[in-house]
Amino acid sequence: SRLEGLGYAGGATGRLGVGADFDKFREAPEVSIQDLGLTALFQLPEVKTILSDGEPHRFRIREVPLDVQPERYVVPTLSDKAFLRAEATLTGDAPLLPGVAKIFLGPDYLGESRFPVMRPGDSTMIQLGVDPNLSVSWETVVDNRDDPGLLSSTATLTRVYRATLKLSANAPGPILVVMEEAIPLVRSNQLSISPIEIRPAAERSEEHLALQKEKGLYQWRLELSPGQGQNVYWGYELEFDEDYNPILYSE
Repeated sequence: SRLEGLGYAGGATGRLGVGADFDKFREAPEVSIQDLGLTALFQLPEVKTILSDGEPHRFRIREVPLDVQPERYVVPTLSDKAFLRAEATLTGDAPLLPGVAKIFLGPDYLGESRFPVMRPGDSTMIQLGVDPNLSVSWETVVDNRDDPGLLSSTATLTRVYRATLKLSANAPGPILVVMEEAIPLVRSNQLSISPIEIRPAAERSEEHLALQKEKGLYQWRLELSPGQGQNVYWGYELEFDEDYNPILYSE
C-alpha cells in the first residue's frame, strides 16, 4: 500500500493529502533523475516560467512512492488515546530529501511529520495523530494480598488488569493495533514476581522476549474490524517476606 491507502498522498517536502489544493498543481512533467548519493538532481525536460509577482509558485517535480504499513499504538495505563502511526519504506529509485510533510486525512488537516534523509529501501516511522475511531480504557480486576499463615513468613500480592479496546462501527476498515504494557521487575533476592493472566498471548519473538526480561515490557498485536472490541489481560503475583516492604516499578 501507499499513503493514498490511508487517505494520504504526496512527498516529504510538499503537502500530504488529497484535497482541493491539489487541483492547483499543474500536470507533472516527465523528469530524469541523477542519483548523487544522499542527494538527487532532478532534470526537468522543459523550461518553467515563473511569474515575477513576489508570490511563491509550486509545481510537481515527481511523485515519491512509499510502501506504508499503518498501525495504532496504545498504552492503556498511560493514555486513553490511540495514536496512528505508519512505517514508511521508500520504494523508488532515488533518495528522498529531508523535510516536513503536512498530513491530511481527506480534507482534515492533522498536523506535520518530519522525514529524514532516505535512500531507496530505507524505512522510517511517521506519526499521524490520534485516531478517534479507537476507544481505549483499562481497569484493575484483581487486587489481593494473602498474608502468611502460621508456618510461613511469605506474603503474596496478586494484581490483574484488563484493557478494553473498541473500534467504532463507522471506522473505514480493519486496523492493526500495537498495545504495550509493563510488569514490575525484580531487583532484590528478597522477593519474586511471576507474570500471570497474559491473555491473549503476548508477542514472543526473540526481540520481544528480551524486552520482557530486561524491561518487563509486553507487546500485543491485535487486528480489529469495525464494530469489534477486544479485552487484553495482564498481571503478576509478587511473593515477599511479610516484614519486607517492596517498591514496584517498571522501566
